Amino acid sequence: MPEQRAMILVVDDEGSCRRLLTALLQNDGYEVLATSSAQEALERLQDRRPDLILTDGMMPQISGFELAARLKADSRYANLPIIVVTALDDRETRLRALEAGVDDFLGKPIDRAELRVRVRNILRLKDYGDRIQRNNEILETTVRQRTAQLHDSYLQTIDVLLRAAE
Repeated sequence: MPEQRAMILVVDDEGSCRRLLTALLQNDGYEVLATSSAQEALERLQDRRPDLILTDGMMPQISGFELAARLKADSRYANLPIIVVTALDDRETRLRALEAGVDDFLGKPIDRAELRVRVRNILRLKDYGDRIQRNNEILETTVRQRTAQLHDSYLQTIDVLLRAAE
């Protein structure tokens, strides 16, 4: 079970695959938002930010690979993990996915145990990255505050020295 109920966006134009992934992920305790197209997924991202996107690689209009490339090029979503689900297992497909910024692959037909492990591992990595980012933000704030304090102390010291010299 996930520590905090992670939200996963499932994107697949095939209803049976979308329903299967949704059921398996919900059974594992995840909140699932499912869409039937990459365009719909892009629209949903305006309202809610998932912890992970699980997308079919081959879809009409905008493929899962193109969806990944668009999201990774957008600074708001660059760190959002993406797993591509595909029946294609050739080298060219894997390279295409990696070039698009995909974080992991899941083959079709879907293996429940593999799905569980890959999702858990990707979410764990995302959590580590989120923690590092939060810690960096805290450190940056602390450094700014300490720098301002040092600057104030410096100005006070100069003021005291100027008064003493008078």
